[in-house]
Amino acid sequence: MRYTRKENEIIAREVGNSPMNLTAAFESAARKLSRTPNAVRQQWYNHLRGGNPAFVVIGRNCHAANAKLLKRGDKAAKHKVGFWKELIGALD
Repeated sequence: MRYTRKENEIIAREVGNSPMNLTAAFESAARKLSRTPNAVRQQWYNHLRGGNPAFVVIGRNCHAANAKLLKRGDKAAKHKVGFWKELIGALD
């Protein structure tokens, strides 16, 4: 069963009202739409959320992009070393 534009707006509104508790948002939207919470959850993650999450893990001496970021062709953010760390590194 397909979702209408109005149903998608209801899901998005409920998630927007409760972004830190998605389970409660999905349950609330499911009650309003007469659907199961799992169906609403699937609609959100597969069609409405948009895009794959992209992140970079930054350590003291390096950074690493997740695999999804590299597969999409995005560039990882460069880790900028502070002036004093760079100076101390040059002296070592």
